[in-house]
Amino acid sequence: MINVRNFNLTKPMLNHFLVASSPLEQFESTNFISLTAPIFGDFVLSLTNVGFYTLLVLVLGLGYHVIATRAGLVPSK
Repeated sequence: MINVRNFNLTKPMLNHFLVASSPLEQFESTNFISLTAPIFGDFVLSLTNVGFYTLLVLVLGLGYHVIATRAGLVPSK
């Protein structure tokens, strides 16, 4: 639940943040970071929300694996 008292939002803006206008909005891919390189023509390198979540799961999984193997939680043989 979002604590609305800390935000200075009007009622229409509040409805925009809390209610999706379409059920398909949850599957939209949005750019977090975008880089356009004119070296290779119109080459665009971007990090989307899907790529960010993939990297986040990868880092958390690898971090758990490294911590577990060093602490001896996972036997080596």
